[in-house]
Parts: sequence; structure tokens; C-alpha cells
Amino acid sequence: MIKKILILSLLLIFKMNGQVNGEVFVLDEDRDIFYLYYTPSIIEDDLFEYQKANMKLGLPPIKMNRLTIYNTIGADYHHYKYQSSVPVFSKNIEQFYNINYSLLLNYKISKNWSFNVLAMPHIISNLEGNMEADDFNINGIVFIEKKFGKKNATGYYKLTFGAGYLTMAGKTRINPTINLMAKVNDKLSFVLGVPNTYIKYNLNDRHSIKLLGDLNDFSANLNTPIHLRNTEIDRAIYTSVSAGLEYNYWMTNNLGIMVRALYSVYDNYDLQDPNENTVYDFNPKSKSSIAIGIKFNPFR
Repeated sequence: MIKKILILSLLLIFKMNGQVNGEVFVLDEDRDIFYLYYTPSIIEDDLFEYQKANMKLGLPPIKMNRLTIYNTIGADYHHYKYQSSVPVFSKNIEQFYNINYSLLLNYKISKNWSFNVLAMPHIISNLEGNMEADDFNINGIVFIEKKFGKKNATGYYKLTFGAGYLTMAGKTRINPTINLMAKVNDKLSFVLGVPNTYIKYNLNDRHSIKLLGDLNDFSANLNTPIHLRNTEIDRAIYTSVSAGLEYNYWMTNNLGIMVRALYSVYDNYDLQDPNENTVYDFNPKSKSSIAIGIKFNPFR
């Protein structure tokens, strides 16, 4: 029981990727409108190798008096290469796709207060066979944002609080969301809370480092179920909670490259039947990973 509570706390604290990712709970200058990241397989697990690619593109905002509408589209690709000893080896669980869309409605109540609604519909599946209703999911967050200025200084603080209907570790439930975001000065900034946590230090205009937590989490429907021990498997759930460092180098004012080194503190990958019972647990080991990418940010 204690272990489950600890893992749930980590899922809530660290950054959510996959189903619940929207570039919302970050500082204004960290809001990349485009990025493309790739995580290769560098350490082999006992049962499989894993690699990932993810992309996000923010469209120009639409402003109507006090209301601003933000649209973001994205895609994630998860690939597994299994060892011959895996008893459930099947091409149906080699590749998973997440095609997602984020719609943020920001209504300015006053200069420093705003009301926000974030909707995140997505399709996540192995896309083997016909599309099904279970391939479509929607997450959402409703939150209030308050901005605090610092007199005679360039820094600022933001506090957001609300509630979200979010999918984590295969379970969709209502969770509180709260963030404290701050630009302390031109060098130091941080975000603490749910769903983002990071501390960033700007070495200069071109170089920055970031200490961060990362959650790589998805639960995908199998369009064509597989069978093991006379039991049908129709869902795959993968969760990896990691911590590490990120380095950013800005080649121009707005175009940069990223290298991220992480070490997972919790990993889980299992296959479930239609009643959400675990049929096969891969028991993956904690491991290191490296991600590389390119990003575009016009707000720096």
C-alpha cells in the first residue's frame, strides 16, 4: 500500500507525457511552439528494447477580446523490440501510436487573474485492425491562474490551481492540479507542482540546463487482441517515472537543440484483460536513457 501511494505521488509530481501532455504549465519563455524529440534504445532490458519519438506543434493563438484560444497538435510513437523469450511476442504489441490535440481556452478576468479550460482528446492504439471506440479518449483540466509581479524587477510568479480528469498508469480519475511557477531573475526559474516540475538555470543567452522530473505514461487499446494462458489480452500499459538533467543550446534566438539524460526510478509494463486484470507483467528494470531533439520557441 505504501509503495502504491509513493508511486502515485511521483506520477502526480513529475511532468506528464503522452495522454496528458499540453505545453500549458510552463513559464512563458519556456513555451516551445514546436519540438521533435527522439529517445533511442541504449540499454537493453531482459525482455525488450524500447525507443520513442514525440512531436508537438502549437498553432497561432486566436484572440477575441478577453478570450484567447490556443490549439496544439502532437504525435508520439512507441516501439518495442522483444527478446525471443517473451511468451506473448506478437507484432500487435510492437508499435503504439498516440495522436493528440490540445485546446486551451484562456479568459482574462483581470490583469492578473484568468480562468482556463484545457481539453486534450487523443487516439492511442497499436492501430492493428479496425479503429474502435476504446482508441478514443479525452482528458481535461479546469484551473484558475494568478500572476504576481515583482516591483522594480524583471521576475514574476504564477500560481495555478484546479482539477483535472486525467489518465495515469491506465486509470482515468479526477486529480487536483496545482503549480507554482516563477522567474526569479534572468538566470534562475522554476516550476513546482502538478503536472510539471523543473528548475532551470540560464548560463547565458545560448546555454541553459534544467533539472526535471519526467513521466512517460500511456495505456493503449489492442485493436486485435492476443491470447495467453486461455486469456484474452486487449490493453497494454506502460509507465516510467524518471529524473535527470536537460541541456539546451540555442543556435539562434528561437531555434535550439536539446539533450536530456534521465534515470528511471520506477518502471512498469503490463498487459491486461478486458476486466483490467494483469495477464502478463514484464517487470522492467530501472535504466538510463538519453533523448535528443530540436525545438522552436518565439517567446525567448
